[in-house]
Amino acid sequence: ENAECTIIRNNSTVISILENGSLYISNFTITDGSAGIESVNGLNPNTVENCKFYGNEVAINFAGTNSNTIFNTTISSGREGIKLTNSMYNSIIGCSFQGF
Repeated sequence: ENAECTIIRNNSTVISILENGSLYISNFTITDGSAGIESVNGLNPNTVENCKFYGNEVAINFAGTNSNTIFNTTISSGREGIKLTNSMYNSIIGCSFQGF
């Protein structure tokens, strides 16, 4: 999909990864959520690639989830860009942050 055309919008958590779940998401625009993507106590790694986040309070929130990869992603106009709590071995590569 084209990140300019595929838009996910919600006024709560836009994408929530349940315990023991994992996510591979690519080429989406995620807007206007309290959290764009949230994973709490996940046992499996998540990958966010070539995505755009606009107007989310927290674009990406990984808590207690390890070995996540965030690649070539744009995050703008929110309160917090990427929030990592009790998460180890994460990679953030080629991302841009605007308006913080």
